[in-house]
Amino acid sequence: MRIIPNNYVKYNTDHIIKDDLNDLEIFADTIKMVACCHTPKTKKPFWHYRFKDINQMDETIKRAINNRVEQKKAVKERRKDRSQGHDYQIGDFIYCSWGYDQTNVDFFKVVALKGKQTIQIVKVQKKYTEQKGVYGNKSIPTKVEKSSPMTKRVGANNSIALYGFTYGRKWDGVPQYETDSLYGH
Repeated sequence: MRIIPNNYVKYNTDHIIKDDLNDLEIFADTIKMVACCHTPKTKKPFWHYRFKDINQMDETIKRAINNRVEQKKAVKERRKDRSQGHDYQIGDFIYCSWGYDQTNVDFFKVVALKGKQTIQIVKVQKKYTEQKGVYGNKSIPTKVEKSSPMTKRVGANNSIALYGFTYGRKWDGVPQYETDSLYGH
């Protein structure tokens, strides 16, 4: 049951802005110049304000509707992007670079595709192509697997949440910089 104060009636917003994506419901008492705004599933109002005049109330309602419509458009766009799937293939390498006060690089290999948004990966060993001590190393992945398969969901821009503090991306074949193990690991 929604919390709507006595003497409030549903306020028609068609004269302010009309949009099919607008699902806000405004309830107002135009004598006392107060209004509250509800989203479809809320019991308590999204906002509840007192206004100087009807113009100020209409302007606030217009801003609220515009913000809600923009939010719903953004959600639709994100859902559309997610539903298009990923472009990973079995055998592709994924890398992630992470660390505080040092740079660590981990490589993973795609071992299975599970639908449009899910893949299975395993961590693989890396091989150094350059070792410059203080100036760091450059590494590339090998085919030697170091872990059991992990199922991961592919996010926007083919990114994958790997550890909770870093995201992985498709490796482009360029050796990745890493801090030398004697200087920060």
